[in-house]
Amino acid sequence: MNKTVRIAVLALAFPVGLWGQTCALPNAIEKLSVNNIEAFIPNSGDLFTDFANGRFTPKQSSTANPPSTIYTTGLWIAGVDPGGNLKLAANTYRNSSNAPGDYWSGPLDFSTNLTPSECNQWNRLFRATYREIQAFLGDPSVKGNPSAAIAAYKNIMGWPGRGNPYFEQIWGFKLPQNRSLAPFYDADWDGVYNPMQGDYPVVAIRNIPGFVADEMLWCVYNDVGAGQPHGSGGAPLRMEVQQMAWAFDCPDLPVLNNTVFTQHRLTYMGSERLDSCYIGFWSDLDLGCPGDDNIGCNPALNTFFAYNTDAVDGLVGASCDGAPTFGSSLPIQSVTFLNASLDNFLPWVFTRQFTGLNINGPVPAYNMMTGRWPNGVPLTKGGSGYDINSTNLTNHGFPGDPGDPAAWSMCTANVLRDDCRAVATHKIGQIEPGQIDELVTAWTHHPNVPSPCKLGNVLNDVGFLHNFYDRGFKPQVSTACGPLSAHAPEAGALALYPNPVSDWLVLEYEALRPVAIHCFDAAGRLVAQVSNPEPGRTQINTGGWPVGCYAVQVTTNTGRIAKTVVVQR
Repeated sequence: MNKTVRIAVLALAFPVGLWGQTCALPNAIEKLSVNNIEAFIPNSGDLFTDFANGRFTPKQSSTANPPSTIYTTGLWIAGVDPGGNLKLAANTYRNSSNAPGDYWSGPLDFSTNLTPSECNQWNRLFRATYREIQAFLGDPSVKGNPSAAIAAYKNIMGWPGRGNPYFEQIWGFKLPQNRSLAPFYDADWDGVYNPMQGDYPVVAIRNIPGFVADEMLWCVYNDVGAGQPHGSGGAPLRMEVQQMAWAFDCPDLPVLNNTVFTQHRLTYMGSERLDSCYIGFWSDLDLGCPGDDNIGCNPALNTFFAYNTDAVDGLVGASCDGAPTFGSSLPIQSVTFLNASLDNFLPWVFTRQFTGLNINGPVPAYNMMTGRWPNGVPLTKGGSGYDINSTNLTNHGFPGDPGDPAAWSMCTANVLRDDCRAVATHKIGQIEPGQIDELVTAWTHHPNVPSPCKLGNVLNDVGFLHNFYDRGFKPQVSTACGPLSAHAPEAGALALYPNPVSDWLVLEYEALRPVAIHCFDAAGRLVAQVSNPEPGRTQINTGGWPVGCYAVQVTTNTGRIAKTVVVQR
């Protein structure tokens, strides 16, 4: 069976007779292509697809028609209201831009739905790049000249940050009042995005300072639209999703150069508490040819992955019914939750072994999100994971190292192999009205991994990504994508030592032009101030400061940089 036929079969899992909705379904797509991966990013709750083909493609493939390592991915969110009613938004295959889905463009509020016009206005993604931001901040020709800035830097001037005074002029519609939408660096701390005051787009993740990636795409959508039903048959949660996708251009760090990051920031706009809530992805990870892949997971690293079953990607040799393949240059595709636990991983192998399972409707989908089979049977350890007589239950299918003959993986399980899918979720639990949650994910292509049944350095790569996240997306070593591209402009140009310090603190700021330096104690009291510091280097006497933590804030003409220093004796 070819891929097209499989799509037709699985599309029947959810109702399809819901055409003629009030809001048109979102169909905007933009590409991230700054590093070795060309990734298509829709604004519709889907990822890495153009609604006909997989579009997570390594650029260094030797074929003219390069294969993809992901066919498509859908965002799944679910919860249960106080009356016991299931709420669910769950995209699967949308094999055309007009196929039924569960998300519509635009931001939500607590009281009203969107109009068709509003859905249409927000049917877009907004792009920003490090190079453009750097050029904008250093361009004297646009200082104090909004018209020139709009003409030269439309993406920055039109970024949908809160209160942007130039947004309507550029895009033809107004931003909602008093709403935090696309994140930005607020140079003057007034809470309003005004690029003429030094503000610029950033990636903003909870507990991590905002930073500038080499390429960023932002959009906003929701699961209500104008009030029309879901393609999945699920009842709307009333959830707004702000989606950011970004990538780093890091030729000397191959892991980053083959990774795309996403953030899904959820704001619950319902009026009742939801319980037993989950968020995650339904994913069809195809490594070129879809019929010879295995899938597995590593719960300790909050990651799941796909790898090839044999030494050549293809059904017969390197052939796969005309689909592009990787031949003998086999990759692995991993998906890693960076800020959340992988609480459930249900591997679903599309084969006759499971054709008797009812996969229609929202209840089977929710069952899969909770780590059960669509009919509610728990996932069990060993074999295919489906044994109605077993009491050996688990939340993670195929968690073993494929290279370990004693571990439970698809390499050791007696499973009829065919096209594989997976549902991977994190349990949020309760969600209160107005609550904000987020899921930050790394999607990584690992090229040329020895096969079959070997992971190579994949788990080490995933460990690097976790450390990269823990460091606030700043590389630990000197690199071509160094601190200027991995953080807000200028942030990496400030060095502070020794730390901990005793008597004298040294600040080195290279090409920065600071106008003031302020130091605050843990209670926020000002303990030292330097106005118009000397170029390049400043020393501050800390001999009289009590032992403790202090914030050192350097103000420049384009913003502020803050770092922490510890005083010890």
